[in-house]
Amino acid sequence: MASIHRTDVHRMPFVIRRAVPRDVPALRSMQTRSIRELSLGFYDLHQVEAFLFYVGTVEESVVEERNYFVAEVGGWLAGSGGWSTTGGNHLESTRGIPAVVREPYIPRVRSLFVHPDWARRGVGRRIMEVTENAIRTSGQYEVALDATLPGVPLYEALGYRSVMPVDLRLPDGTELRFHHMRKVLPKYATVAANDSGTWRIA
Repeated sequence: MASIHRTDVHRMPFVIRRAVPRDVPALRSMQTRSIRELSLGFYDLHQVEAFLFYVGTVEESVVEERNYFVAEVGGWLAGSGGWSTTGGNHLESTRGIPAVVREPYIPRVRSLFVHPDWARRGVGRRIMEVTENAIRTSGQYEVALDATLPGVPLYEALGYRSVMPVDLRLPDGTELRFHHMRKVLPKYATVAANDSGTWRIA
């Protein structure tokens, strides 16, 4: 995917909608770039590439559940994120993860990514609001997530607290630290969907 020119950023609103299977190739491209550029300073290059190889980007099953969202600006993907009641392939395939992290059935925020050209522009925050609203609508109020280090400040600003740091060992021996975080949602939503399931955020 080509870059979004920064000179256009301030003039272009973005729209949040549900992801569909045809979005997956573009999602993976955007998310790969996001990981490679926004993880620098938190993980080294080897850790980043090992993460991409063994963990990867969004799983198609999350998109198929219809609980995954994309932020679009001018036809480009500015970000993505959603939720599921499963923990993700890195938790399912790795031994030694504490039981509190593997606890089933608690909704989990999954695969929150922001295009580097839209970093720190409110995209991640708005996707999280839509995601939390969808979880609340499902009748659930406690949310868990497994945050890579670049995401921790955003999640803390949104009211998530770190339950524990977890060191993930990938099959090649590479270790990655992330934080298992939790939040109890307030009763009322902050973002409402229209009838088409699209959220327009100016």
